[in-house]
Amino acid sequence: MKLTAEQFNDKYPVGSGFIYQSVAAFRGGEAVKTASDAWTMCSGEVVVKLQGKSGCFSVDHLTYAGK
Repeated sequence: MKLTAEQFNDKYPVGSGFIYQSVAAFRGGEAVKTASDAWTMCSGEVVVKLQGKSGCFSVDHLTYAGK
């Protein structure tokens, strides 16, 4: 089940740790922390800003890793 932006924000406060995978099907990835609340783009994609990164990233490419 995909999370809405509201559900993501309720579950994961800003600063939560994740593993970011640029291709969701690949193993491994980069340790990151969220830098904003999530929001829904016009396309319906739920995205969030990440610390030290430009732009926004789909929450579908994030795996929770703890605080």
